[in-house]
Amino acid sequence: MIKKHRLINFIICISVSFICLTSKASDDQNYELQRQELLMDMNNVKTISLSGDLDKLERISNEMEKKWSVKDKELYGYMMLQVCGRFTSYNFRDNRQYELARQYAILALEKSNKLQENSKIPIKAELKLVTGYILSLYNFKEESLRENWPSKRSSISKLYFQSWNRMENAIDLSFDPNKPLPPWPKPSKFDGIWIPGMLPESIKDPVVRAEYQEALDKFRDRMEWDSNQRRLRRLEKIFIPKIQGQILQLYSGPVFDSKNLETEALKQDIEKYVKDEKIKFLIETSTTFSDIFLTGWCLCE
Repeated sequence: MIKKHRLINFIICISVSFICLTSKASDDQNYELQRQELLMDMNNVKTISLSGDLDKLERISNEMEKKWSVKDKELYGYMMLQVCGRFTSYNFRDNRQYELARQYAILALEKSNKLQENSKIPIKAELKLVTGYILSLYNFKEESLRENWPSKRSSISKLYFQSWNRMENAIDLSFDPNKPLPPWPKPSKFDGIWIPGMLPESIKDPVVRAEYQEALDKFRDRMEWDSNQRRLRRLEKIFIPKIQGQILQLYSGPVFDSKNLETEALKQDIEKYVKDEKIKFLIETSTTFSDIFLTGWCLCE
């Protein structure tokens, strides 16, 4: 009876695994086809940008944004980096090129921010868009003199705080980069020569094979998590200081020297856009912002 029960469980396990593998293979194939299509479209955008025709580049960028925004969001993020990059990599002798880069960056960020985490554009693409194509390419000195500037600045700062918030939420504080990685799992019973990472198919016993497959899947998930946490910390070191600096610059108009801060406006927007108390604490105690908060919102020079 016990053997029959184990056999039934094994058959169910194999059936589910087969379905999952078939589905994954199909998904991988579809993704590869989309990736190849993306590369061709990106090359077309590049070719048009090199022609020096800004109007034509704007038209194809609009087409590509609409086309890829409804596809895989990872690929959409790469396309929008290409679009924004092409507007700024060639001298069209027209300042409108920088405004267009900013508009497409904001459009991609706003669309992504409306989605669940697993459907957003890659976090690296988001950080590149928010730090590379919004503040640094825009003539805020003129905008800051207009009546609607506080509202416009607030909507722009929202993108910075959302990216910062996303970055901090993705980082698992329990991760210890100095902790040794776990060893490769071993099958509980195996007559042959065990090789780390060997395929489960080499194990004859169906129960042992299923157990080993489960352990191997957990190990791979653990390794992926470890790799992702290391990658996130590298991104944090590169991009968070840029985000912090650009936020300070944004709230130091009309000179934008990051010294004469409109601290009350900055405080209000942090309260408005940063809802997570943990993230708010990280922002307020960060090296860039701590002096502001500790001195009653007066920047110490």
